[in-house]
Amino acid sequence: RDGVAIVDGLDTGQAGAAIGDVAALWGPIRETNYGRVFHVRAEVNPINLAFTPRALNVHTDNPYRRPVPGYQLLHCLVASDVGGVTVLVDGFRAAEVLRDEDPAAFSLLSTRSVPFRWSGDGFDLRNRGPLIEVADGGPAHGTIQAVRYNNRSAAPFDLSFDEMAAYYEAFRTFARLLHRPELEYRFTLAPGECMVFDNERILHGRHGEADPERYLQGCYLDRDWIHGRRVDE
Repeated sequence: RDGVAIVDGLDTGQAGAAIGDVAALWGPIRETNYGRVFHVRAEVNPINLAFTPRALNVHTDNPYRRPVPGYQLLHCLVASDVGGVTVLVDGFRAAEVLRDEDPAAFSLLSTRSVPFRWSGDGFDLRNRGPLIEVADGGPAHGTIQAVRYNNRSAAPFDLSFDEMAAYYEAFRTFARLLHRPELEYRFTLAPGECMVFDNERILHGRHGEADPERYLQGCYLDRDWIHGRRVDE
């Protein structure tokens, strides 16, 4: 309902069995170039900013994939004593604030398709789509279906010359809005806790320089495995 849940009491062994068991409640893990289970920790030669102790702005994971991973799991094995605080923003709520405060910016971000790209480690991954996806009703009244924001994976926008300046301003407006304290939820994920969240709704990030020992494991699930599961009353 809210796009995020916490599963606790998991084993903190490093074999990846615990996160696999949680994922199996819904379906098979979606394998990527990072493997079935990826490791969020400081690496000597990182191929992604996530694999460093540095802070991360809130973002959608892997908008350059087709389809974009629907759900993400992050299981804490070793917490950070200093920094590394998890930051969450409800992208749907943020998009509604944008629609209310700046309808023109919302219209641009929800009606213009832009490219996303990640290249490295022998892969060149590309996708495109609107940052804010709305259902029938258009920018003014449409129900928000997805938010895909990642300033590190946004490829150069290929819009018309006449729209480019306005689109960049709309992008910056939304980026600034995502940093508003009243839209953020900050907490420290504890060892044995696994966060399960809608990757196209909940933007996640990391506040402060994390302890190099901090260690999370993650994986992805396609949306239909979760949404297609029947829940018996």
